[in-house]
Amino acid sequence: MTDLLVTIVKVIYSKHSYHVFEAQLSNGRRVSIACSLTVPPTVRDGVRFRLFGDWRIHDIYGEQYFFEYFDTLEAEVKREAMCAFANKLRDLYESQNLN
Repeated sequence: MTDLLVTIVKVIYSKHSYHVFEAQLSNGRRVSIACSLTVPPTVRDGVRFRLFGDWRIHDIYGEQYFFEYFDTLEAEVKREAMCAFANKLRDLYESQNLN
């Protein structure tokens, strides 16, 4: 079993407990990922996931990363947003004090 860091771009197929997504790797490459989970990942802008599974060859759709479980890496998104907000506040404070 390997792990894979991805951002889910869109839902390709989702019915019952079988789900297929288009995902983007950190290097920009788009891949197909699939799972048989009752509760699949929730697709939201900017949220990254660490998936745990293996690469497989689907008879019709070719190479897919099939994962058995996942972690949501929302903390990364929240930390980056908080840092960006803090930087804006600092810039605003500095611009106010320079005048």
